[in-house]
Amino acid sequence: MDEGVSRLRQAVADAHPDDPRRASLLGMLAVGLVLRHRHSHSGSDLEEAHRTIELAAFTAHPFDPASAGFKPTWDLIQTLRRARG
Repeated sequence: MDEGVSRLRQAVADAHPDDPRRASLLGMLAVGLVLRHRHSHSGSDLEEAHRTIELAAFTAHPFDPASAGFKPTWDLIQTLRRARG
C-alpha cells in the first residue's frame, strides 16, 4: 500500500501542471490515501486525501470524464472524517 501511494505521489510530482491527466492522478492518489487510511487508521492520510481530492476537483477540466469519480471520493472522505469525530 505504501509503495502504491509513493508511486502515485511521484507520478503527480512528475506530471506537468498543464497535463490534463494530472487531475486523474490526483484523484487516484486521494483514493490510495483513503485505502491506506482504512488499513492503518492514519489521520494524516485522511487529511492529505481531503486536500488532494479538492486539488483534483479544482484542476480538472470541466468535461473530463474522470472528474465524475471525484464526488463519490469526496463524500467518502467526508464520511470518514465525521466518523473520526
